[in-house]
Amino acid sequence: MYTSDLLVEGHYATVLALGDNQYDSGSLSDYQAYFSPTWGRVEALHQARPREPRVRDRWSGRLLRLLRPAAYHAFWRDLYAAGADVVLNGHEQNYERFALQNPSGVADPLGIGEFVVGTGGNSHYGFGSPIANSQVRNSDTFGILKLTLGPTSYQWQFVPEGGKSFTDRGSRPCH
Repeated sequence: MYTSDLLVEGHYATVLALGDNQYDSGSLSDYQAYFSPTWGRVEALHQARPREPRVRDRWSGRLLRLLRPAAYHAFWRDLYAAGADVVLNGHEQNYERFALQNPSGVADPLGIGEFVVGTGGNSHYGFGSPIANSQVRNSDTFGILKLTLGPTSYQWQFVPEGGKSFTDRGSRPCH
């Protein structure tokens, strides 16, 4: 409910739900009981309704959701070759931002930015040792990642649940 409250109050144009939207059995009744009263409140935002068509055209092939990217080396290679700018991941119940990197996980100014945003669930996962290019990590704050996509750059801001102070913000140019 913490994160759907942020969405309701934020007047956002679009919502992309990353990761697991319902645990346990995954039955329709469980989904309706747990997802619908929270993130279901912003179901109308789950459809892309950009304000600027040229911005959507620029980003339509650039904003992707992947699970377990270590398992997708060939896919990362294809994204890199295509000039992808950013990848969003869910599932891990924490927040982590990575520096631009190539498909092998090596820092690269022409690489792909990556965010893990699993901060909308009902619990948090801790972290092990930091992996290469990890820049920001948080495992105790629910929240959402606000992305502003422009024709030549993107900006991000982690918006925390009420009463929490963790945030992360910045911008990057597009390739």
